[in-house]
Amino acid sequence: MINRCRLAAVIVAMVLAGWSQAAEKKPKLQEIKKKANYKILAGTLKDQKNPLAGKLAIDIQPIGVWKMNDKAPVIVDIKAPDNFTPKEVKLRRKNLVKPKPTSYRFEVPYQAPAKGKYDLKLKFNIVICNKALCQMKRFELTYSLAAG
Repeated sequence: MINRCRLAAVIVAMVLAGWSQAAEKKPKLQEIKKKANYKILAGTLKDQKNPLAGKLAIDIQPIGVWKMNDKAPVIVDIKAPDNFTPKEVKLRRKNLVKPKPTSYRFEVPYQAPAKGKYDLKLKFNIVICNKALCQMKRFELTYSLAAG
């Protein structure tokens, strides 16, 4: 009986440890823009081995009856400081991570030269639709990424 209890405790501990590691791999996103029919969220996923590296996550989420248009181009241009190097600076549909009509997510690996804040200029060109019409949205945002 004692061995079964110990085995159960070990299994529970392993499951909880795996769950906490999985939770760390999901970036915490903050809302950086919200309009009546969409919102933009951004956040980072830090590399556990290298604190100056990670992934920038950008979510585009239509609100209510609005959906992403799966035929229109999706473009996010990233302008970074000279010393900050994202892997991609021109994001397209091919860079999306599991696109859904209700959410488009980009995850862009980056490498920072030193600990600090880096202001990234994000230029969006997206199309969202409801049953009656589609709207093209073009806008720019600044996102401050904290590295280190």
